[in-house]
Amino acid sequence: MGTFKYPNGDGLWFTSDTHFFHRMMVEKFRNIPGVTTLDEHNEYLIRAWNSRVAPGDTVYHLGDICIARSGEVPQTLNILQHLNGKKFLVKGNHDHSKDLKILGAAFEDISNYAEIKVGDQHVILMHYPILSWHGVGRGSWHLHGHSHGNLPDDKSMARMDVGVDNHPDYAPFSYAEVERKLKNRTGRPGDHHY
Repeated sequence: MGTFKYPNGDGLWFTSDTHFFHRMMVEKFRNIPGVTTLDEHNEYLIRAWNSRVAPGDTVYHLGDICIARSGEVPQTLNILQHLNGKKFLVKGNHDHSKDLKILGAAFEDISNYAEIKVGDQHVILMHYPILSWHGVGRGSWHLHGHSHGNLPDDKSMARMDVGVDNHPDYAPFSYAEVERKLKNRTGRPGDHHY
C-alpha cells in the first residue's frame, strides 16, 4: 500500500478490535449496557459505527474484525457491507487469510501496515502498539488497536489506541478526536530519531 493522502481530516475515521461474533467480548470483556447476546453485541457496534460514519466517509479498521467460525464469516461480510464508509483494513492477529478471502470484498485495501498523510500530518497505522515508528519525534503519530484500552497512556508519546474498547460509545474515532489528543505530543524521550 502506498501512502494515501487526504487534504484534511473531514470524514476520516479510525477503529480497531470490533471482534464481531466473539462471545468472550459479551461474557467477559465488554460491559455494554443492555447487551447480553452476540446478536445484541453485533447490532450495537453496527449502530455505533453508522451513527458517526457517513456513507461517503473513509474508515481505517486496524484489525481484529471478528472471531468467527467459518459459518459466521459470510455473516460478518454482511455486517461489513452494512457499515457506512469506504473501508481499509490493516490486519490484526485474528484476521486470518482464509477468512479474508471472503471478508476482503468489503475493503478497498488490506495491508499489515499503512502510512497516510492528512494535510501535513504523517500518521502510522498498525494493529499493534509500537514504541518507535517512522517519523517518531518529528511529529508523526501512531494509531493502533490490539490492547483493548488496557495500555497506559504515555503522554510523552504521539500514539493512540483507537480500538472500540477505548471509545466511550464503542464507535470509530474521528480524525478530529485523534488530533485533539495527539496534536501537542512530539514523540518518546530517548528515541535517537529526533
